[in-house]
Amino acid sequence: YKLRETLAVLRYFHIPQDLQTEILSYQEHVLWNDTANAYFNETSMLPQAMRDTMLLQTRVDVLSHVPYLQGAPEIAMTQLASALIATSVKPEEYISFSGDPHAGVRFVLFGFVVRFDSRGVYVKTLRAGDFFGFEGIISREDEVHSHKALSYCDIWMLPPSKLHDVFAKFPRFYERFRQVAPMSAADVEVARTGSLHNLGVEDAYNSANDQVTLLQSLRH
Repeated sequence: YKLRETLAVLRYFHIPQDLQTEILSYQEHVLWNDTANAYFNETSMLPQAMRDTMLLQTRVDVLSHVPYLQGAPEIAMTQLASALIATSVKPEEYISFSGDPHAGVRFVLFGFVVRFDSRGVYVKTLRAGDFFGFEGIISREDEVHSHKALSYCDIWMLPPSKLHDVFAKFPRFYERFRQVAPMSAADVEVARTGSLHNLGVEDAYNSANDQVTLLQSLRH
């Protein structure tokens, strides 16, 4: 309703179309944040530790809907959720550039993001619930695509180092991720040539096996 009121005012004063779009986008972003803040204000009387746990669980729920992360141990999902960095992006602002150092996986919570290939050709439009940045994450390759915000956006970013830490601690999850996640050419090459040792996954796997063997020997 508020957006329709604003649109009527903008049209009455003959505001240019591009400016109308930006104003409405900003107002929608503010209203969305107001709604989210109102939800969390209802929990303001709870202890801080409890509120932090609720927020963490909200992040875990978002990650659990990402196909490439499904099947990860609960503790792994919690570690990934706690590593998420919240950020807001303005319209026309670039979130990533093809060829730049990989900044991590991004999860779009609000707004619209346009993807371009390395030549600047339009690929697709992403919206709330979409994510990008898994390509190149295994090989630590540079960004594969460029992404630009079409509107005001709220985004969570997962740094590559945090995902690699989880790979190293949970080798079985890494193996499944490698099978289902989208890969760049560099990812495929790294996986083919046996990158487990480079990632530290093989060492973690051997260490875990050693601990299991030790426990079994102690029991006997």
